[in-house]
Amino acid sequence: MAEAGDTLHAIAEEIGTNKRTVSRYLKEHGIQRPPHRQHPPGMGRNTRGANNPAWKGGRQVDKSGYVLLWMPGHPQANRHGQVREHRIVMERKLGRPLKRQEVVDHIDGNKGNNDPENLRVFPNNAEHLRATLTGVPCPARGRRRKSTPTE
Repeated sequence: MAEAGDTLHAIAEEIGTNKRTVSRYLKEHGIQRPPHRQHPPGMGRNTRGANNPAWKGGRQVDKSGYVLLWMPGHPQANRHGQVREHRIVMERKLGRPLKRQEVVDHIDGNKGNNDPENLRVFPNNAEHLRATLTGVPCPARGRRRKSTPTE
């Protein structure tokens, strides 16, 4: 059957065993394995990223409303290889990589508006919160936070 070109799967089904057993038997007896079937176009073994037939450009919006870009080699990529687009835009605007603690803020509050003029960077989250929460009622106390002069 192997010499006739039947697949390991077909041979295994015919004799009532599995592909691994058939493969081992063929190897032990010096019989040439049948050639692998070719995958359908676009469905080879490397189907990540742009090689995937369902590829839509590597952009998606997460549940928080941020635009994610597929950049698996980027130092700040998450475990899925994605980076938030506003961080990439700010890196290009500044001409340097962002530090992990730096926070990029959307001035108009629209997380999908990644225009460079709509973004500003803060050195850390404390500075970001100080700038964005000044005058906002404190939920714990029901009072407005007083603005403090910054140097």
